[in-house]
Amino acid sequence: MKRDKRNLEGFVCEFDSHGKDSLYNKYDKTDCMVIGRINETSYNFEDVGTMWEIRLYDGTVTCAFADELKY
Repeated sequence: MKRDKRNLEGFVCEFDSHGKDSLYNKYDKTDCMVIGRINETSYNFEDVGTMWEIRLYDGTVTCAFADELKY
């Protein structure tokens, strides 16, 4: 799987789940703060690629796939 080469830590990005995650659809097209890159050994990187830990506008902390973050 392709590694996201962007250094997004500490940046504000637009979150978009592309309608694939009903729990987080309400956050689509809103800003989020990127906390940091998730350690690739803590999940199946080969299946999903780079994942980021993010804080959504209401303080919710979750994970996002690289393609869900627009910088």
